[in-house]
Order: sequence, then structure tokens, then C-alpha cells
Amino acid sequence: MRRICLSDYNPKHNESCSKIYRCTQCHLDHFSLDADCKVIKQYCNNLNRAVKQATEEGTIKPTVTEALHAPAPRPIINNQVFSPLPISSSHSSLKHLPWKTTNSSSLSQHHPTDISNQQLFEKICAHPEEKSKLVDTRRQKIENEVESNRNLFESLRQNLSSTIRLLNSLITELVSPMSKAISNLDEKS
Repeated sequence: MRRICLSDYNPKHNESCSKIYRCTQCHLDHFSLDADCKVIKQYCNNLNRAVKQATEEGTIKPTVTEALHAPAPRPIINNQVFSPLPISSSHSSLKHLPWKTTNSSSLSQHHPTDISNQQLFEKICAHPEEKSKLVDTRRQKIENEVESNRNLFESLRQNLSSTIRLLNSLITELVSPMSKAISNLDEKS
């Protein structure tokens, strides 16, 4: 059976084939694995539902990478145990911070790859400068190439002009008198 038209294959099939795609699922005019096929869409939806249900029931257990990327469950907050925070009228005038503050040296002891806000800010500020220098270098290189091409073009134009002058003088000084001499010979003979 042919993959395109679903007709039986025979040695002369290419001569009689309509070359129109035929879906094996719904027999409409599209490729069998077309994502727009209603049968394929329904199959994918059913499969997704079955996998979700099996995961919820515990029949299928997610892999380690799926578990890492899964959203964390929302914590259940018991307002009787944890009373809500008081809302102050001015958020900007906090006299003391209710949370523990740490300095950057204690952070670097725990996580040697962490950087301070100042270092991060400097890196962020340096990035556009680096890109700007790179763009300037490329622009200068292109300008140099344009100037080199301009000089080459001017040299070629001058060479062509001198070649045209040489051909012109060759025609006027050599070919023209020769053609006149040949025509005079014909008249004499």
C-alpha cells in the first residue's frame, strides 16, 4: 500500500497515482499523521487524559525529571495556627525589620557561586558595553572592506577606461587605415 494515496502498489502505480494524500484514520485529504486530523487529536486527548488519570491513581509514577519540573503543591494555611500579618498604613516606614538580615560575606560562605547585588549590577552594566564594542569592531571591519572595495572599483574603472582608450586608438590608427587600404586594393584589381 502506498503511503500517499493508500492505493495498492503495483509496478505501474506511479503512472496512475493521483498523488493526493489520503489519511488512514479518517480517509480525508491529508497526511496520516497530520496534527489537524480529528482522529489524531482525539487520540492525543484520550491518551493525555489516561496518563493523567493513571498518574493520579498511582499506576504510573513520574520520572525524576518530571517530578522536579512539576509544580509544588500549594500549602494549606491554617489561620488559627498562623494569624495573618497586620497591615500597616505606611509600608515604607518600618522601624525594624521582622526578618533576619544577613551580610554578603555570610552568603558567600554558604554558596560560593553567589555574587552580591553590586557585582551582578556591574556585570549587567558591562554586558551592553561589551556588545557595543563588538558591534563597533564589526562596523569598523565592514567600513574597511567597503573602502577597500571602493578603491578596487576605482582601480578597475581606471583600467577599463585606459583599455577603452587603447582600443579606440588601435581602431582609428591601425584598423581604419588597413580597411581603407584593402578597399583600395579591391578597386585596383
